[in-house]
Amino acid sequence: MSAPRIFSLTIINRDGGCVFLKQFNQEGELTMQLVSVFSILYEMACTISPVAKTSGIQELEGTAFKLQCFQSPTGVKFFFIAERTASSARLAALLRDVYALYADYVLKNPFHTLDQPIRSEKFDRHVLAKLRQAGHVR
Repeated sequence: MSAPRIFSLTIINRDGGCVFLKQFNQEGELTMQLVSVFSILYEMACTISPVAKTSGIQELEGTAFKLQCFQSPTGVKFFFIAERTASSARLAALLRDVYALYADYVLKNPFHTLDQPIRSEKFDRHVLAKLRQAGHVR
């Protein structure tokens, strides 16, 4: 049995702008709508939480999909949209792996400007290899 599919990876900068969107099996407009709504809910949850410095909402599950979020220490958010049956713990671990790749291939790139769209073939290639290795992308 193969691992549940990941449909997309989205990275949102600290200001809420989309700096990376990689589609694996889905239309981009739907992904952007889901991520936009989730980002708003995430910020609202942080604002209204009775606990200081909460991590907000980390997961949203629908009848046919799961949206998993990881926020880096600098406020950059990484999102997967995956099949509903995907393990939350596994998606969270993969998002941390993607963050490590982001640190290695984007942040350490002297030609990349923070908060600007990510245009790194090495980053793309390593992310795809990581997701294929995990069996989530065919």
